[in-house]
Formats: sequence, C-alpha cells, structure tokens
Amino acid sequence: MRYAEDGTPLVLRRFVEGALEHEDHFDADGERIRREEYDREGRLRRTMLWDPGEATAREHVFHRRNGGPMYAQTFRPPKRPGGKPQEESVTFFDEDGNVESRQDGTLTPVVHRALDALSGGHPTIVAVEARQADDDVLGYRRDHVRTVFVAHNSHLRSTSSSLDDLRSTFRKLFRHLDTMGAMVFLTDSQRAEAEALVGRRDNVWVMPHAAPGAATHTEVERDPRLVIMMGRLASQKRTDHGIRAFVEVLEQHPDARLEIYGEGARRAELQQLIEELGVRHAVSLEGFTNQPGREYRRATLCLQSSRFEGAPMVFVEALRQECPIVSYDIRYGPADIVDHGVNGFLVPDGDIPGLAQRTAQVLGDPELAASLRAGCAGVDGRFGQEAFAARWFELFRALDADMPDSVRR
Repeated sequence: MRYAEDGTPLVLRRFVEGALEHEDHFDADGERIRREEYDREGRLRRTMLWDPGEATAREHVFHRRNGGPMYAQTFRPPKRPGGKPQEESVTFFDEDGNVESRQDGTLTPVVHRALDALSGGHPTIVAVEARQADDDVLGYRRDHVRTVFVAHNSHLRSTSSSLDDLRSTFRKLFRHLDTMGAMVFLTDSQRAEAEALVGRRDNVWVMPHAAPGAATHTEVERDPRLVIMMGRLASQKRTDHGIRAFVEVLEQHPDARLEIYGEGARRAELQQLIEELGVRHAVSLEGFTNQPGREYRRATLCLQSSRFEGAPMVFVEALRQECPIVSYDIRYGPADIVDHGVNGFLVPDGDIPGLAQRTAQVLGDPELAASLRAGCAGVDGRFGQEAFAARWFELFRALDADMPDSVRR
C-alpha cells in the first residue's frame, strides 16, 4: 500500500505466490478509480475504471500481449442496489491502439471475432454446452462453421410441465433450430418430447453420456447391507427423499446403511434432518469422493431421487460397477438407462414409500440383488466410450458433408 501525506491510500498492490495479481489506484478522497490486473507472466491483461463513489466499474479494457488495448466494454450502473451493471457497448482497437469500431450491446462481437481467429477459415464445429453462451453463438454464421447445442438438462420448466412449457433458454434455442447445425439431447425420451412440440427434425440427435473408463475396483467386497446416493447436495437432487425413504427401509432392515456422497448448499439442512429422524447411526453424509467407482463397487444398491435430469451420469457409472439402481421415473434419463426389473427399479416420481419398498426388497433378497447385478452387463455396448465416440463422429461427418465444397477442399 502507498499513501498520500494525509494518510489517504493511493495504490494497493495484491501479490499471489510472489507475483503481482492486481494494482488498485485511488483518488484524493480514497475512492478506487482504477484496477490493473496482470497474468502469471506479469503482463497487463485488464484495466477496470470506476467513477468515484460507484460500486461497479463503468469500463473494462482488455489488453493485447504487448500491453496495448484490444477491446473495451462499457457498462451502465445497476438499475437497483445489488443488481448487475447493464452492458452498454464494445469498442475495438487496432494494433496501434486506435479506435477501430464501436458497437452497442454485449460482448457477442468479441466472441465472434475470437471464433473467427480460432477457426481461421477452416472447417470447424463449435459445440455449445453452457446455456449462458447460447446468445453469443446463435447468431454466429459462417460457411465454414457448423454449431452444435447440447442439452444437459430438461428443456421443460418442471417434471409436470406440458410439452410446450419450456424454460426460456430452450424456447430461444427451439426458435433457431433451422439455423444451427445440430441440437443434441442425451436421451431418446427427451428428443421424442421435444420433437412432439417442434416436429421431426433431421438435425436433432441423441448422444448419451459415456461411462468413464472400464470397470474398476473389482477386488472390493460387496456389502450386502449398504446403499449409496451420489450427487450434489442441492434441491434438484432431493436427497431428503432418499433419507426419508431409508427411515422406512430401517424398519425392515435395522442393520442397513445409507452413505451419501457429494457436497452442496443443503449439507447442514440434510444433517439436521438425519438428526431429527434419529437415523444418525445408519445414514451418513460422506462428502466428496474422488473414487466413485470404489463406492459403487462396495454397495448393493444406488438410490436416486432427483427432481429432473438430462441423463444422469451417476446411473451409467453405477451400472458400470454392477451396482443396480432404484430411482424415481422422472424426465429425463432414468427410463432410458434403467431396465425395470433387470438392472434396477423405477418408481413414480415423488413416491417415497415406493423408493423404500424397492430398496428393502433388494436388501432382503440376495438372489434378486445378484440377478440385478448380472443385469448391469451390456452397459459398455450402450454407453461405452467406443459407442460414444462413434455417435459423435457420425454427427461430425454429417456436419462436414453439409459444408460447401469450397470450404471442404
């Protein structure tokens, strides 16, 4: 920190592991007016400018490797306290630091320039998996580029939604289906419900998740009394349903145990529920694990109670380790992965007693448990990495064939 004679701060520097991360500059009243951020090599990468007294920066200037300005984004102050600043304009600079052009709106022009630079005019496929990036890419159209939008979650507002009750992000995507290279869903059931609304489309594909690697931890002994849950401790996962169901399981199998793997915002709430239900001896929050395969291999059953999914990866991971599944039959995924009565059981959405009944049934019948484990065979053929790669390469070839001959030469 450097101060003026009257004690007012002028410059504040922050270092991380000996390297300068950023430097804040203050005016005569001690108000921050500029921040300079540096990369790991010590190069200036961004300058942020504030009007005195404002909590949010009015301008972000992004720099070239030589320190000159590349582009700048300006913002209007938030409309209400605690709100987000409003994107106002983007200014581009040439190599000499002179203003090249200015456009009102968001960073979309910057994204387009970056994609142009990355593709270099060569045949390119751009895959978009985060809905936050949709707006930037939907309007990106080049003869040598085809765009693919991947849905990792339900396009509907809730599990009880009608076919046309779409999330706003997907409503926009569906309006632009004719301009994109492909729309990818993770399950046949989600594609079917989407096409029931928008009609049959040749550019709508299904690409299930791939099971990670081969079966592992085969030396681990299976525990006939152990049930596990795997996933974030978030509202979407409804972990509390699994805990409540297990209370009923314990009435039939007092020596059974439920281990819950994952972290999230609901941890304290779920721990309190375990205490209130008096099942601390049998139900435990185990936190994050970096060996999920080992935990599936130890367990007799995997219990899932999500509110909605796209295609739950934990299902594929569990089957790979010969761990049968008991799950709610929700949109989407469980019915596309679990073969009812063969490698697990599906119960109606929200039916906690149903979860408990099926879980207790498997724990109480070793022959049934063995049969369900045997039913997990074949997961590689459906969800193996070779099948996953083959599906994607088929899509890539189709998109490449759709490009003009002048681009493909």
